[in-house]
Amino acid sequence: MRTAAIFLLIVALSGAAVGAHAQDSVFRDGFEAVPNMTCVEKSVQSTFNFPSANGQDAGALVTSACLRLVDIAGTLTLDEPYRGAQFSINGGAWVDPPIVLANNDEIEIRASAPMAIDDVNWVYLYDGGNAVADFLIRTRNDVRPATLFRVGPGRTYTELTQVADLLRAGDIVEVDGNQSYAPVEFQRAGLPASPITIRGIRVSGQRPEIDGGTITVSFRGAHHYVFENIDVTGGSEVCVRNEANDVTIRDSHVHDCTRHGILGADNYSGSLTIDRVEVDHAGGVFNGENLKHPVYIATDRDRYPGSRLRVQHSYIHDYGGNGIKSRSERDEIYYNWIDTGTRINGDVYYTVELNGYEEYESVPGINADVVGNVLVHRNVFGVRLGGDGTGNLRGRVRFVHNTLIVGSAFDQYTPVIRWFDSLESAYLANNVFTRINGDTTPLRIQRDDAVWVNGSIAVAGANNWVPSGSNSIAAGYFPDDWTGTVFGSGNPGYANLSGFD
Repeated sequence: MRTAAIFLLIVALSGAAVGAHAQDSVFRDGFEAVPNMTCVEKSVQSTFNFPSANGQDAGALVTSACLRLVDIAGTLTLDEPYRGAQFSINGGAWVDPPIVLANNDEIEIRASAPMAIDDVNWVYLYDGGNAVADFLIRTRNDVRPATLFRVGPGRTYTELTQVADLLRAGDIVEVDGNQSYAPVEFQRAGLPASPITIRGIRVSGQRPEIDGGTITVSFRGAHHYVFENIDVTGGSEVCVRNEANDVTIRDSHVHDCTRHGILGADNYSGSLTIDRVEVDHAGGVFNGENLKHPVYIATDRDRYPGSRLRVQHSYIHDYGGNGIKSRSERDEIYYNWIDTGTRINGDVYYTVELNGYEEYESVPGINADVVGNVLVHRNVFGVRLGGDGTGNLRGRVRFVHNTLIVGSAFDQYTPVIRWFDSLESAYLANNVFTRINGDTTPLRIQRDDAVWVNGSIAVAGANNWVPSGSNSIAAGYFPDDWTGTVFGSGNPGYANLSGFD
């Protein structure tokens, strides 16, 4: 079985930690707020919001993170007429709205959490009649001890839709396998130390399957979830949609999705982990629509700062669009096998495309770590890093220990890696660039279409294996700053390259 072979070939992840961010963050790894008096700078000329405060005690008085507002021309008057919030400007006393701000003023909000469990107080700030920012306060959802729910034929609950609204922090839902279930949306939240777990239990060797609908599985405000050992299929728009923070999808199969496979929303979404998941037959081109993808993830830099996308030990194949397309605050792409497969020409694009935000400039830049992957390109597109024309990465990329395999559609003028839009720098080490069947034709390693943050291309690297002659096709096709490059011919040392072993 190809899937089993793939996981044997992928080296086990050895405790790679989520990297620290250069800016001070009021969040711990994109999870819940912790005390921090450092103000984060936000421009009023673009979208901005306050970090959400989840898991609060009912009725508690909650203080937001501090924001320093810049690009104010003259003064800015903000009001909050509905939720009884107060404001502190530049560390001063708490005052009732409306408030008048000048450029570089620092602002905090104080408001009460709701009295009901797992309820939300939405504090909106208005400039005139327009809502310009929000601060979300949500209460804890652990009013009772954790409970085990069982879902399946002949049980008290026969559908996930019957238990979704009953869930509390720490609950476990076991779903009987060898059975199909209706689409479901989860909205109840767990807590960082007590997530809600939705777990498939195999029956006759088969996982449970959630099938159909416009969106087959939705996490909407369903923070701190583990979703495991379940097949998801048949969504006409999206098979799995994430609009939540700290969600893990693992040991599952997402397939035969008309449009998107796994989609992360731009707003109200935080950290997402995709672990040991197979995604296939999703994405592609639809007339009059934007391109769809098997994995397309964004995170909300304002409401969940410090959040990240991690895709690890997963198999993404036979898709349309881009294998992994990301607009997350940090990208961690570890030890996956991504194969464009045999979809029609023009339907399949990059195996990995890492971009910036669409709604605002990526300041500070977004950093990405791409490690230990096998990337198989059968069309004329390889990897694109830096942007897609609508959002710039502007950060650093570490691209190491990857195997990049290209098909016959790649001649010596087709770039394997395309630098696009804007980056700060890239470092490539210990990668193998080769062709299916060991074809000895040289490869164009890069194409530089980027505007580099520091004014010139910055692509360092060491100890990469490339076909002989790849450094002499044309100027700029091969990185000038690489050291220790091995120029080889034929098979770079694999047991059976054509058999992907």
